[in-house]
Amino acid sequence: MKIKRTQICEQHASWLAINPIIGCANNCRYCFLRPENLNKTKPIQLANPRETINKLLQSKYYNPNIPVAIGTRTDMFGTIKNRNYSERFLNEWEFRKIQNTLIFITKCKIPNSILRKVMKMQKTNFKFIFFLSYSGLDNTIELGINLTDLRNNFKCLKKVGIPVVHYWRPFIPQNSYKEKIEDMLGYVSKYANASIVAGLRMTAKMINQFGFWTELQKMDIDFVKVEQIFPSNAINNLKKVIPTYKTYPILYATSCAVANSLKIPEYNGVFNTRVCKKSSCTNKQREICSKFHAKHRPTNIEIDKVLEGYRISEARNIDNLKPFLYMNNPAESRYTLKPPSGESLLEVSQRILFFLQKLSANIVPTHRPILIITHGSILRAVNGRLKGIDAQ
Repeated sequence: MKIKRTQICEQHASWLAINPIIGCANNCRYCFLRPENLNKTKPIQLANPRETINKLLQSKYYNPNIPVAIGTRTDMFGTIKNRNYSERFLNEWEFRKIQNTLIFITKCKIPNSILRKVMKMQKTNFKFIFFLSYSGLDNTIELGINLTDLRNNFKCLKKVGIPVVHYWRPFIPQNSYKEKIEDMLGYVSKYANASIVAGLRMTAKMINQFGFWTELQKMDIDFVKVEQIFPSNAINNLKKVIPTYKTYPILYATSCAVANSLKIPEYNGVFNTRVCKKSSCTNKQREICSKFHAKHRPTNIEIDKVLEGYRISEARNIDNLKPFLYMNNPAESRYTLKPPSGESLLEVSQRILFFLQKLSANIVPTHRPILIITHGSILRAVNGRLKGIDAQ
């Protein structure tokens, strides 16, 4: 299998992802790795911990404040080699004194050695969040997953004081009925800082994987243009159940889950959008976000300077983007997003976003942000002073 080493460091919507290992020993039937033959396989190491951190620090997207997620194309605890690598990586992270919040996403048992190491590092101001990907689906869908180990992770992380987020994904017909949702929240709300609700993301290449959801296979639609897919009853049942959990955050944006865990303002342009308003944040977290965003907004001069630096200054009509943008008043649009050669719209917008973080208290100060949906990724880039585009 030919592997591009450029895959090691990637910009995602809410964090930088580093992938020194790719390939997953698990065999979840909905997994985006299947079309690449990277599921149910022996993981492949692309770089050692030192090389990986070097690539991170050298990335044009890096800044010391952006969260970093490791192993988004594998499970860092899924094999003995992955677990050993995770320990070596933590040692190197500590030695290099990297202060970014480090995120692990897993369905597998977290070794006690990892828990002890993370606890020790937390005492010297290193920051971590564990996202536990727990859907409630059984082994006919999530082949190879030990649900007992996964559920025990919640208890272990809570016991030792390591922030844990319940990554509630995907929603398919088998886990969308009301009783299943109630059972899930009844368990995770005892241990997690929050649940982040995420739908199914897919491409045309993935459609043959979904024999367990035949209605989806019959749809004549370009799934690349769809941000997330939910069964309709999942949304309706969530609306019924969520109000009964008044003190437990149930969120719809990953950056909200990160902010909630770290007790900082939301940093990725979600604040005060519809996504924000439908999330069931605690009053304390809403106060943290509200106070910050009321005082911290970049000036027009700062925004213009950043946009000019990324060659985003040409005014034109962007009707061709209507399927992907909610536009308040297209006639007032001052800018077009024109990526430099070789960069995607996603990459340019994210670099603007995280550059703006440095301009005001290291957290991006957005009030009415741009919302861009491209290739299945939500991008919230700059402050609403760019007239004409508002988050929907």
